[in-house]
Amino acid sequence: MKFWIVLLILHPWLSETCSITTQTGSVAIADYEINKAYKIEYSPIWFVNPYKIKATLVTSWNSEVPCTVQDILDGEFTVSVLDRGTHTGYNNAEIRWTAYFANGEIPRSCADMDSKISALYLIDPLPNNIDSYPFYAKCDFTFEPTVTIIDPNSTYEIEALKDCEGPGCYKYDILYDATALQLQELSRHSQYCRQYISIRCQGSIFTSNGTSYAWWLSGSGEKKYYWGGATSMRNGYCACGETKTCANKGRTCNCDSNRNSDQHIDEGWVTEKSDLPITALQFGDLGDVNERLWHTVGPLECYGTYKFSV
Repeated sequence: MKFWIVLLILHPWLSETCSITTQTGSVAIADYEINKAYKIEYSPIWFVNPYKIKATLVTSWNSEVPCTVQDILDGEFTVSVLDRGTHTGYNNAEIRWTAYFANGEIPRSCADMDSKISALYLIDPLPNNIDSYPFYAKCDFTFEPTVTIIDPNSTYEIEALKDCEGPGCYKYDILYDATALQLQELSRHSQYCRQYISIRCQGSIFTSNGTSYAWWLSGSGEKKYYWGGATSMRNGYCACGETKTCANKGRTCNCDSNRNSDQHIDEGWVTEKSDLPITALQFGDLGDVNERLWHTVGPLECYGTYKFSV
């Protein structure tokens, strides 16, 4: 009996292929031989211990044939198809395989894992939510407490190109592989979290005459008017406003100097867990040719596990 197989190697960030507790994949087959082992390849870095793999053959008419999984190695495993006795081969069938944690549970954060190998792991801060899918996090076990790191689409400097003047007329959405609800729960579940934000500006202001032209959105979508390093979280404050070191001594942010010929930077950590993650940035006062602004938002970093009182 002839056999052919097409291998599908999953890209690491295709978290939408996950089920509620698993990472899944499949390979297409035309026909198969009973009890013969076929090799399945996958990207090994995404599946580190304590993962296990299970597989099932699904026919073109959606009947299922169990498979045995053997020889799980870094980068490949073998599958033997077990026939139920009614057929010896199927056309347009598919071997569907699933990687899952050995204990059947996805950890809420890196701090819930026993591993000490810094790598990418699947986590889910909302494992009991049917609309929640596991996603990959960078787990850093180098020091204590363990760090869970979630990269957004904003870790490099981006220029605000929209030509507009009104408050918040330019908007940049901060995207993650996880949902804002999952990351809010990660923050709540962690001992503490932080996220770095940096704004480089030229002639574009945050606040003028009591009007706010710039703000960012919290995990719940609430507008926030303080910036990285403003530990008091007072509206309109940046790090330099706390230390009274702003370029214009009468202002509370460097960018409020409003100088078209000079560039200034306001940057620092946002550490209020209830406000994280940062989900969007909005700026205005960008209508003039000399008014420019660049923004960077770093990864969400959460440390340890918060001990809830009973």
